[in-house]
Amino acid sequence: MFRYKLNKITKTICLGPLSLVSLSEARNKAFDCRKLLLEGVCPHEHKLKQKRQQQLAQFNKITFAE
Repeated sequence: MFRYKLNKITKTICLGPLSLVSLSEARNKAFDCRKLLLEGVCPHEHKLKQKRQQQLAQFNKITFAE
C-alpha cells in the first residue's frame, strides 16, 4: 500500500497482492507514484485512466466478424 497526501487529503493506493508483488517491485511502484505526485498527478486517477485506456483498446480490437 502506498499512502500519500494530495490537496490535504490522505489517500491510499494498492500496489498489488503480497503473494504476487515482491518488495523490490513494490518499491519501484511506490517510486513511480512519488514521481507522479511531483508532477502534480494523482497516482490513483492515473492508474484508473491507464486501465480505462487498456479496456478501450481491447474493445476496439473486437470486430463484428468475431
